[in-house]
Amino acid sequence: MSIAALGRIEEFDPAQNDLESYLERLEQYFVANDVTEAKRTAVLLSVIGSKTYEVLKSLVAPDKPSAKSYPDLKAVLLSHFKPKPLTIYERFKFHKAVQKDTENAAQHIAKLRGLAHHCEFGQFLEDSLRDKFVCGLRSIKIQQRLLQTERLTLKKALDIAQTMENAEMNAKELHEQFTSKVQTVDKIESRGPPKMKAVPRQSQGKTPSRPTATPTANKKQCYRCGYTNHPAERCRYKDYTCNDCHKKGHLAKVCRSRGRQHQTTKQIVDEEEDYIFHNSSRDGRKAFYIMMNLNGKDVKMEIDTGSGVTIMPDSVFQETFKNEVELQTSTQILKTYNGSNIPLKGEAMMAVRGKEGRPRKLRLLVAQVPHQSSVLGRDWLEKLKIKWTNVFTTRNGNT
Repeated sequence: MSIAALGRIEEFDPAQNDLESYLERLEQYFVANDVTEAKRTAVLLSVIGSKTYEVLKSLVAPDKPSAKSYPDLKAVLLSHFKPKPLTIYERFKFHKAVQKDTENAAQHIAKLRGLAHHCEFGQFLEDSLRDKFVCGLRSIKIQQRLLQTERLTLKKALDIAQTMENAEMNAKELHEQFTSKVQTVDKIESRGPPKMKAVPRQSQGKTPSRPTATPTANKKQCYRCGYTNHPAERCRYKDYTCNDCHKKGHLAKVCRSRGRQHQTTKQIVDEEEDYIFHNSSRDGRKAFYIMMNLNGKDVKMEIDTGSGVTIMPDSVFQETFKNEVELQTSTQILKTYNGSNIPLKGEAMMAVRGKEGRPRKLRLLVAQVPHQSSVLGRDWLEKLKIKWTNVFTTRNGNT
């Protein structure tokens, strides 16, 4: 009973294959399948393909390829398809190589080793690779560090470069996570007593809807509120009374009497102290609620697409979860629209399940606020992909 051969050797294609690599694979095929010296010529002629066979036949004429030994045929093929390169040219390519933007330190040294293959550095190979590795690095900081290191070896140079690359990458990721940590809270609507507002007082008229901040640095800034998406004469805060100077027509955060220079912002959403917290239960608007399952317990939550984060009052959290969920320290910053802090008790990762979809681990902020309304913000809405047709509309808090 014959045993199937291990592996497969395709035909040799000069346009796609490197002959040295091809012959190395073929010789490993000989080892794996116990091909004897007497049979190696026959195997080579069988697998190289008709085009390469014709070339080889013409190179050994008038002899037949089958009459030659495998080492002889190998030498003929190498001299034809892989002539010995010029050392000076190979060294020229080696010394011209630099680290590309898409290469890390390990990839850079691997490329240099390949280029040094025909440079004939001999016993000076490691020193040549070390010198070229340092000279060709993209990062000046890493170069400076390596040039200050005594008795620098190639291995030590690679270790230092990789450590510094990883440190730079980790620092960048941490910076990105920190800068995205502070999010805008558009509103938290209060239900039930005490009926209070934490926004600047309005001297007359009904409360208009809050203008949406437009993250555009080139637009002129409204001196009444600091936003850039409307002119001052159309500002909704033109009838508000400042909490600092008690004059009508602007908010405390842009009050010039406080000596605070109000400068054009790049993006309103980037200001850590520009947050809203107010009670709109008196305006008669409808609220939208949905029942969510948090850690196995049903919680009624108000949907607020204006809020960037999801918040639960501390009183509701303690009543619902008691000592079952431990709060962690939160670095989130929340402020009312007039600049007052919204004290946070902490945050917790909750197993959240809506009416649709699989459960997700989502962050819940717990704040000390004087109401009983939990707010479902945009962060959960985006993750849970809630269908609005399943949301029940309520008025004045009655389902």
